[in-house]
Amino acid sequence: MVHLGANREANTITFENFALDTIDRNGHDFIKISSDTKTKIAGLFVVGDLGHYTGKNYMLATCLTDAINAATQVARYLDENAQEQVMVSTHYEAFEERNQAILLHYFD
Repeated sequence: MVHLGANREANTITFENFALDTIDRNGHDFIKISSDTKTKIAGLFVVGDLGHYTGKNYMLATCLTDAINAATQVARYLDENAQEQVMVSTHYEAFEERNQAILLHYFD
């Protein structure tokens, strides 16, 4: 399920058909999740403003981090051998030569 929207609309999505824990914050229901976007339903991950965990900041940067975490969790859910954490692309060997050229260009 994907829900996109610029405005938080309380009646857009209801959770009655899912066995999810929710929390009411300022008159809106949020799905209780862990900081790695997992819900209590295996294979269901929530990102963005629909999810809530203790200490979550409701800012764009947090949503982007949630998306990366969810993508990693989906990969691990589908393939138990998938990496536990995503890697920054500049750490891959395929980029080593290009990175060295950039470093030499700007810092040599």
